[in-house]
Amino acid sequence: MFVRDPLRRLFSAYENKFVTINVPYWSGVGRHLVKTFRENPSNKSQACGYDVAFAEFLSFVISSFEKHFENVMDSHWKPFDVLCDPCLIKYDIVGKMETFHDDIQHVLRTIGAGDKIRLPTADTPSLELRRVTINREIEGSFSQFPKLKFCFSKNEFVVRIVQNFISHGYIEPLDANSIHDLLEIPHGPNIASNLTQLVFNRMDKSNQTNLLYLPLKTQKAEYANLPKDMLYRLKLVYQNDLVLFGYDY
Repeated sequence: MFVRDPLRRLFSAYENKFVTINVPYWSGVGRHLVKTFRENPSNKSQACGYDVAFAEFLSFVISSFEKHFENVMDSHWKPFDVLCDPCLIKYDIVGKMETFHDDIQHVLRTIGAGDKIRLPTADTPSLELRRVTINREIEGSFSQFPKLKFCFSKNEFVVRIVQNFISHGYIEPLDANSIHDLLEIPHGPNIASNLTQLVFNRMDKSNQTNLLYLPLKTQKAEYANLPKDMLYRLKLVYQNDLVLFGYDY
């Protein structure tokens, strides 16, 4: 069994499901969140579910727990003690994503495969791997655009995709010239490939050390804006995970 810091896991789930272009989650959970946890939502927000705020997502998670709906929570944010039953199942190894490389080496040694399987080193992802990810994300995003025409103009859609790459630490925040270039991309059949090339160029110019800290910086800024009462209630949701797996808050 492998676990992860509950607060980092929550923010990762939020970004993947509600910041990244994700029509299935937006049209389902996203619309529900906007209608339930936002005062006076616009018609567009209720119809699209595309602009869920982090605090609204957390309100939904907390509400699900307080109403004893944790068993039907999405597996991406369901507490590990509910998802994996560590008090009922006697796991041989409980690893952590924060120490994944060392822990998986221990798994291999435990099963007698330490000298038979060579794992990649635990360094940062290569630029080539990031290019593959970026290309796949952009293609996947534009494949969903026909369902989102009411929600975004083409320019707004392009900006949303790039903002997602920034928050995930693939590229540094854009300067004025880069934003201008972004909005000048011709709208046509090649818009996805043109955007991909612009993001690649921006990635090549980004300081790789700064990129390592961007995701954590984004996460800390979001949590810093939350009311203390919400943070307290959030700790109660994940109290068992925090205690069982040694995450101290």
